Amino acid sequence: MKDIVLASYRTNTEADIEADLIVNNEACSFIELITVGGGVQAIDDGMKQLMQNPQATGVMVLHGESLQQLIDAYLKGAEA
Repeated sequence: MKDIVLASYRTNTEADIEADLIVNNEACSFIELITVGGGVQAIDDGMKQLMQNPQATGVMVLHGESLQQLIDAYLKGAEA
């Protein structure tokens, strides 16, 4: 089962209208998202793959359960 989400991102430019995330007080946008199975090697390989893009400034790694916690918090806030 692929239970890890990896997302490469880049720093926004003046042409960008909005950000997908904020990293170290910088607005950023996702470039590519992939899923991999558990294990350090799969994560390392996925990160190397995503960092092949010259625009990528980093990779965010989230376990499926952590991602679910974020979604739950978002949905709880949307209900309020």
